[in-house]
Amino acid sequence: MTAPATTTALDLRQVEQFLYREARYADEHDYDAWEALWTDDALYWVPAAAPDTDPLQQMSVICDNRSRISTRLKQLRTGKRYAQSPPSTLRRIVSNVEILDDADAGEDIGDISAAANFVLVESRERGNETWAGRTTYRLRVVDGQIRLAFKKVVLVNHDQALPTLAFLI
Repeated sequence: MTAPATTTALDLRQVEQFLYREARYADEHDYDAWEALWTDDALYWVPAAAPDTDPLQQMSVICDNRSRISTRLKQLRTGKRYAQSPPSTLRRIVSNVEILDDADAGEDIGDISAAANFVLVESRERGNETWAGRTTYRLRVVDGQIRLAFKKVVLVNHDQALPTLAFLI
């Protein structure tokens, strides 16, 4: 199948480098750089229950449109967000990156879907917390730069009570 003329093809290495950079920005609390990765129509979703539900119909840990992403980051930048004062020390490992074949997914022309597994260690005064899961992404090239149009993080333990999640997952 030939890609439409409006599609800018991305190879696996480009996708991996983008996902690693996105993880680094989040881990290092580089909110300006992280926020700049998102498209204007973005959705950032962390389901609270079944991962195949509608985020607008079911409870979510996070379900942020672009405006809410910006608001969340403004709150983090103040340094007064109690749950992240002082900020957690974070390090994540992103692995098993793959470009998905989503010919029938109905996404915008030019978008590509990718997925990756992750393990994240959060260090706080209360101790360490380990988070793990699978993230799916819809990526789009805008003005020659890869951008996030959609990010869904399905935690391994999404069906259990979760400790405070007040950082960028």
